[in-house]
Order: sequence, then C-alpha cells, then structure tokens
Amino acid sequence: MVDTLTKQQKLVLKQMTNFTCESCHQVFKENELEIHRKIRGVDGGTYIPSNIQILCKSCHKMRDFI
Repeated sequence: MVDTLTKQQKLVLKQMTNFTCESCHQVFKENELEIHRKIRGVDGGTYIPSNIQILCKSCHKMRDFI
C-alpha cells in the first residue's frame, strides 16, 4: 500500500501526462498540477495507478466537492 509519494514520483506522474490536466485537458506548469486520489485516503484510497488522476489546482478543488 502506497500512502505517500516522493517529489520525484509526483514529477514522473505529471510528466507521463505531458503536464496536462486529466479533467480540463489544459497544459500547466509542473507546480500547477496535483495528484488526486479518486478514493480519498481517509476512505482507504492509495496512490496506485488505478486510483490517481493528475489535475490542475482548479479541477482538483472541484473534485473535493463532488
């Protein structure tokens, strides 16, 4: 179970999407993207490929309200 990611792991994940938000499909700078867990950590979600999305800060904020 992976419950944290290193800076290097986060960078690699963002590079894999070409620094593109997987929700709005816009390209962003590396520091404007965040790793989103589809199933929240408090609900048992971990940082495994099937449970993560790369989102811009705006889209990530919106996901928190869904």
